[in-house]
Amino acid sequence: CVMVHEFRPEPGRAAAGTVLVVHGWRSRTEYMRALIEGYRAAGHRVVSLDLPGHGQSQGRRLNMVNAVDAVRVAGEWFGPFVAAVGHSFGGVVTSAFG
Repeated sequence: CVMVHEFRPEPGRAAAGTVLVVHGWRSRTEYMRALIEGYRAAGHRVVSLDLPGHGQSQGRRLNMVNAVDAVRVAGEWFGPFVAAVGHSFGGVVTSAFG
């Protein structure tokens, strides 16, 4: 089970589309909070997931295949995304996703 976090734009902002944010290896959504808040302030809805075995997600192992699969499923539920942003391993995952 993968934990997906949804952050709505700040009230009063025009909707600017949904941005996917993916953390790096041995990290979690919480560490991406400053970036997420910047997108929210600009009017974006932000979706970020704790990759398998990280943060609040279950699992013991993470590899490229299950990371990309987790992002793909998040896209099916919360997409489409106007942008996909990742840090370190998360950047590689987002480039493989889209």
